[in-house]
Amino acid sequence: MSVEEFPFDKNTVIIGEFSVGEYNGQKDFTLDMYREALESEYRMEDFINAAPYSPQKMYEYILQIADQTVLDDDYLAIIHNIYEKYKEQIFIWSAAKAVHHNIRSGFLYHTFRMVQSGIALGKVYGQALNHSLLLTGIILHDVGKLKELYTDPTGNADYTPEGSLLGHLLIGCEMIDEACNKLDLQNDENKDKILLLKHLLASHHGKQEYGAITVPQLPEAIMLNRIDMIDAEMYQCEHALEDQSNGTFTDRIFGLNNTRLSKLKKKINHKDMIEAWNYDSGVFKGQSIGIHNSATGEIDKLLSVECFHGGEEVKRIVINKEATKKHGFTIIID
Repeated sequence: MSVEEFPFDKNTVIIGEFSVGEYNGQKDFTLDMYREALESEYRMEDFINAAPYSPQKMYEYILQIADQTVLDDDYLAIIHNIYEKYKEQIFIWSAAKAVHHNIRSGFLYHTFRMVQSGIALGKVYGQALNHSLLLTGIILHDVGKLKELYTDPTGNADYTPEGSLLGHLLIGCEMIDEACNKLDLQNDENKDKILLLKHLLASHHGKQEYGAITVPQLPEAIMLNRIDMIDAEMYQCEHALEDQSNGTFTDRIFGLNNTRLSKLKKKINHKDMIEAWNYDSGVFKGQSIGIHNSATGEIDKLLSVECFHGGEEVKRIVINKEATKKHGFTIIID
């Protein structure tokens, strides 16, 4: 069968059965049966680069923080209007074509972490900041990317004509105006605070040579720019060091001023965060070890040792590779 004859579109997950033979002294694989997988049979995140947290939970967290922290009813209404209108896109959209958070749900992941930074820094610099304006700016700063970029189901993004010609800062300001028109907020009473919000979006790249429409001229705009830069640069650090061996340097990283990063051996002390528990599913019983995830408030399972219900002989050891890697653990079974 040629590629042209293959009956599935790009980005389709299929289930197949192969038989293994030999041809000219090399292993030969024959596809005997195949079909399109049902949505209930797989998670797209298992096949692609995706945010490490559930899009649903990140989305709910952002709106929950907005409801608790944004005291201005009009700002809160704008957040809900945009996030509910574009919810389907928000769940999968990449934050960029390249450089940072260019993964499935990258838009949400970037915003999710920036919200946490905004809350933490707001406690330090609270007297200088309008918290409602800052949190609204953080949550909405990149919404223009929902139109600037097209993201396919695997998280690969490319620019739309509108995105190439206008850019997400201007598009984001237009989306604020659209929401205000829908909510009947375009009036003399609200024009000043809507102007401040749009200033945060227009200036969040910090410098005009970096794509900002204007430079930050409010404490909240300065803070938004710094938080955005911190998260974008830390993501690049994490990505570059992910598979790097201890004691080595990365290649030069364009988005970090062509810096080479070093990965040094670090002793990680998780003793106060580790939790172990027994469980019995009716089929298996055993013990799991996990670590508290400060971002989600949940426990990431690292390792499970299981035996059949009613028995004592260990039948399997299940290691969560994603969680152990994320928290800096190496599990050695001796």
